[in-house]
Amino acid sequence: MRNGMLILLLFLAVLQLRAQDARELIREGNRAVEAGKTDEALAFYEEAAGLETDKYAAYFNMGNVYYESEKWKEAEQAYLNALSAARTKTDKARAWHNLGNTYLAQDQYREAVKAYKEALKLRPDDEDTRYNLAYAISKLKKEEQQKQEQENKKNQQKQDQKEDQKQDQKQDQKEKNQENKDQENQKNKSQQDKENQEQKDKQNQEEQKQKESNQGEKKEQESGGNEKGQSQQEKEEGQRQPVQIDPKQAERLLKALERQEGKIQEEMLRKKAGRTRKRKSEKDW
Repeated sequence: MRNGMLILLLFLAVLQLRAQDARELIREGNRAVEAGKTDEALAFYEEAAGLETDKYAAYFNMGNVYYESEKWKEAEQAYLNALSAARTKTDKARAWHNLGNTYLAQDQYREAVKAYKEALKLRPDDEDTRYNLAYAISKLKKEEQQKQEQENKKNQQKQDQKEDQKQDQKQDQKEKNQENKDQENQKNKSQQDKENQEQKDKQNQEEQKQKESNQGEKKEQESGGNEKGQSQQEKEEGQRQPVQIDPKQAERLLKALERQEGKIQEEMLRKKAGRTRKRKSEKDW
């Protein structure tokens, strides 16, 4: 029994010594901070946190050193460690407050608002925390407004780009349609010129044929007139020429005419005699 009590007393004595050592290390660290020896101060706080007797104070003070040195991430981690080691509401509220300040310094307004609200839950009467919360909320609203404006601007730019693309497409289509129209007009003009030239060539050919035909008819008329005049002249000259008759042939023709004339006279006498007899019979009847 006595041995058990002795062991407990020795353990408490060791803890007391270690606690004294931790507090002493923290005080040494505080003095180093006042002297501007931040590296020495951090070393004392690290050693004090390793003794596991007053971790909250060691981490909290360590966070303050990092915060003053603007080492925001290191300060953030130190305050989170202090929050884990805190045993009282006051200690937790202080850790949340300083953690909110670290977030605020990094423009992490949403996280800062959350940290300040946690601190106010533990210490509702803390005016510094309430003021910082209002400031963080205003910065958050401004940030969200700027983000919304940037998003609207970005959307407007996209819309403007789409409109510009549409206008460019319309202009390209308009130019393409005009180009096609010009090509079609040029094609129609070339076709019309070709048809006009063909019509002109055809007309010239017809005029040339008509001209050649007229020239041919004129030559033919001139040639026919000459031939007709020549034939008429030859005919007239032939009529004026005397007919040459053979004397024997003339004698035969004369005898033939005399015989023909004799036959004609006989026929006439026969017809005359017939008519005389008929009248006589008619008279007797």
